[in-house]
Amino acid sequence: MKYNKLVLVISNDNYFQPDYLANFIKILKGSKYKILKVFIYSPPKKKLQDFLLRNLFKLHLSEVYKLFVLKFFTSYINYFIKPKIKCFSSKKILVRNNIKFSFVKNINNRKIYNKIFKQNLIVVNTADQIFKKSIIKLFKFNIYNIHLSILPRYGGRWTMFQQMSNNEKFTGLTLHKINSQIDAGKIVNQKKFLLKKNYSLFENQLNCYKKLPLFLKKSLQKGLKIKKIIKKSEYFDFPSNEDWIKFRIKKFKII
Repeated sequence: MKYNKLVLVISNDNYFQPDYLANFIKILKGSKYKILKVFIYSPPKKKLQDFLLRNLFKLHLSEVYKLFVLKFFTSYINYFIKPKIKCFSSKKILVRNNIKFSFVKNINNRKIYNKIFKQNLIVVNTADQIFKKSIIKLFKFNIYNIHLSILPRYGGRWTMFQQMSNNEKFTGLTLHKINSQIDAGKIVNQKKFLLKKNYSLFENQLNCYKKLPLFLKKSLQKGLKIKKIIKKSEYFDFPSNEDWIKFRIKKFKII
């Protein structure tokens, strides 16, 4: 069988990405798509972690405790969350399935693509990383990004916080072909579903990742056809003090 080759770019976490990766590999079996390589993006500076440390005084004691468990004793986090995590290591999953992978600190370093960039590849990005124009051109514009909202609404960073603090009824997934703008470009597929009020922010994000493998498979089966074009999305940065107040008034939790 002639396969369409995929390259995945994922974040180096042991809670959202491993389950998504394991289920996506499983769901692709028997299809015409094959994962050629996975880049595990491990930036030298973790922006969300630094942001939470700077705002530690805004967290409940129970949240600090759970974040500590998530960081150092990850598998025990299942005692505190409703949707459960089954896999905790992307590396183990990739080794088990004999898929090549690399840990990278800069996804825009052209050298890491030397052995693969000449091939006709589809790149799917679930890492918090912006691709430069030179890399986008390298892959003939075949780089697709997953965003956890229904774009053009709630583009930017950690926008599940904003969706919850604004009391949105729905959240969702967007698969779009990237361009030089943040969370903009040609939309391939979107899936809308309930934002669960009895879930923490972490649980709502985890719920998105649980829906991601099937969402991606259906998008691939439809040939990644363009539905519409986003010229510019709403952009949100990390929450302000006002955003925190709105979030807490509604009695939402981070984790």
